[in-house]
Amino acid sequence: MKELLGKLKPINIFYGENRLELQKSLHFIKDSLITKGMEAFNYSLYDCRENQLEIALSSSNELPCFSATRLVIADNVDAIKDKEGEMILEYIGNPSPSTILILIYRENPDKRTKIFKEIEKKGFTVSFDQIKQSRIPDWISAFILERKKNIKFEHAFFIAELIGNDLEKLTNELDKLLLFVGDRIDITLEDIEKIIPDIKINNIFELIDAI
Repeated sequence: MKELLGKLKPINIFYGENRLELQKSLHFIKDSLITKGMEAFNYSLYDCRENQLEIALSSSNELPCFSATRLVIADNVDAIKDKEGEMILEYIGNPSPSTILILIYRENPDKRTKIFKEIEKKGFTVSFDQIKQSRIPDWISAFILERKKNIKFEHAFFIAELIGNDLEKLTNELDKLLLFVGDRIDITLEDIEKIIPDIKINNIFELIDAI
């Protein structure tokens, strides 16, 4: 994430299916750039579904208060109208050097548009791609280990096969599992069966036998 922070420009596009990593990156950027207690002056979040793009661009032209940088996030840029697109192009031509403006697309943007091409040329774009299914068991194992718990690889594989590579859903299920385990270090098959919904113990053994 530190590498991402160093690549930011006055105007940026964030997009991709991996919403968990995208949100984590936004939190890291905010915590890194905005001094605690100064959020009300130097940080703004706007939703383009509520016709707030114009306000976001206006806010981006404001000077930061007792800071070198102002952070403005415009979410759901997919929802903008043609007229608002022209506003973005106008801002790209003369962005505020003291503001980091991040445009978030909920869907993958059309890279053929003038907005994307101009920001790709003058700003920074980054795609938060979903982790491949084959890497999910390792991701689960690392997630559990970071919280000072143990899980066998075949159990992580089983969870991955059942839930898939939706990291937000995986995180929710693993958090519930960790809460259930409590102070115990090792996560068992029985724990998984009790916590993850619609799971039968015979399905567990069928999947493990298939590894």
